[in-house]
Amino acid sequence: MADFDVIICTYNRPKRAQSLISQVLECTPAPEKIVVVDSTEEQDPSEYARLGPGVTYLKSSHKNQPYQRFLGFQNTVSDVLVFLDDDVKILDQKIFQYMLSAFSQEDVKGACIRVRYENVMHDLLEKKEVKQGRLLDFINKISGVPSPAVGKLGLVGVPGPLPDSDGEVEFFQGTNMAFKREAVEKAFDSRVFSQYEYRIGKGEDKILSFKVASLGKLMFLDREVLHHPPVETSYFDHSYAYYKRLAYSRYFLTRIWCEERSFPLWLGVLHYYYFMAWRLLIAIGTYVKGRSSGQKEAVKGMWKGVKMAFSGHKAYRSCSLDWKEEVRKDCESR
Repeated sequence: MADFDVIICTYNRPKRAQSLISQVLECTPAPEKIVVVDSTEEQDPSEYARLGPGVTYLKSSHKNQPYQRFLGFQNTVSDVLVFLDDDVKILDQKIFQYMLSAFSQEDVKGACIRVRYENVMHDLLEKKEVKQGRLLDFINKISGVPSPAVGKLGLVGVPGPLPDSDGEVEFFQGTNMAFKREAVEKAFDSRVFSQYEYRIGKGEDKILSFKVASLGKLMFLDREVLHHPPVETSYFDHSYAYYKRLAYSRYFLTRIWCEERSFPLWLGVLHYYYFMAWRLLIAIGTYVKGRSSGQKEAVKGMWKGVKMAFSGHKAYRSCSLDWKEEVRKDCESR
């Protein structure tokens, strides 16, 4: 069975992260190394050091999850890397045995495992999907909403449903992701780091896994051995910022999808604008009907995101930061 390291990216959740580390250390097999990448401004590294010599603590100078993943990657050596969110609970101590078993096939480059969700954002999104399925099914069909097959990723970053059993997929949800080292190294994209640095990125887990899928198979494992407990989110408290990120990130996801699929970029971008025009019309209609400040901010944020996409925002090209140099500086500051 291949050696593996675990990377945990965290922000302002020391108790949750430390609890997860303790759970990981109780698993069989255990990782060669656990790397904690923390973007909290003030945190005492000794709180993590006491958990054992196999735990490496890194302070990230950027509150930027895809960069944190990259920083963690640069401080590992094993053939397989497992990324875990800091707020999950392990239900079965054989979780890594299940994940590593997927790599017995040489062409498998990634694996993830089913998660039992129980959080505010997941519940809200589930309710939204049900509501749209009942009330807006016809509009979805004519307004450019893709309908990807099971395990597939569609244009504008719309995912298909996950399989009901073990099977190959094109994307992962970021709660847990395991990758072969040589594959994920090729999949890291500095443009994604820049998106998150400008606070306009979303879907980094889909981008990373979708790019790995172009190099080999991604396997979804239908074993519910991870639990995502209730965690409060502020996403929907700031409608303008949320919908700006959502609108712009769908443009970036479209470009990535076209690149990886060798699909005509002009056609993908045209679909994006058609899709977003309908989303704006629906949002405006909702605002006219309800007249709430949150709905108004959602319209303004969505419009701003589309304008940024149209103007070719510099985040797509990458910002002026040398990300490998940022990694070097963060490693030296340990």
